[in-house]
Amino acid sequence: MIIYHAIICHERDVHYLDEHIVSVNRVSNPMERCVYFGASLSGDPPKCHLPHHVVGAFDLYENLPLKTFCLLEHALAAANWDVLLKTDANTEVLEIDWQLASRYELTGHIGEIQSSRIYHANKVCQSALSEGYSGPLPSRWVGGPAYCLNRQLARLIVARGIWYARGHAYEDQMVSLVAEESGFVAQQGIRYKEPEK
Repeated sequence: MIIYHAIICHERDVHYLDEHIVSVNRVSNPMERCVYFGASLSGDPPKCHLPHHVVGAFDLYENLPLKTFCLLEHALAAANWDVLLKTDANTEVLEIDWQLASRYELTGHIGEIQSSRIYHANKVCQSALSEGYSGPLPSRWVGGPAYCLNRQLARLIVARGIWYARGHAYEDQMVSLVAEESGFVAQQGIRYKEPEK
């Protein structure tokens, strides 16, 4: 199984990268990794010592669906992989069930908090390209800080197009919904710890 590690990072979170990679390396052995930044509001390139790519969406929280769409598009074209591990740079990855990740299309953390975030629906984002979302919600919702998806699901998300991504307020909701609408059942198989707020 070839693992591609895609890290979503905001410029303010670059200082988390080394510690984040140590946590991921404890539970996996990615063949290749890339850090994905949104376009800087200042226009300055990111200060990052790791391989990185700047996607065509401003680096705002509300643009995560667009950043994720661009990340998947880039990863499908740039690397040969079976499973893509998507993580947020400020998340400590504690455990990944690689047997599940290799057999199922979507593996992540599924829990009551993640599946009941009804505020995801109809969120209006004044400061971003993403528009409010009023469509269906998935019944099983993987948490955005860390999840695995296979190449088939990545292609299905990218095939929906950038306007589909633009219509969502949250990337984890978008990924979970495409999986469910495609007949895939998200699996519980990742534990992580987010930074204290």
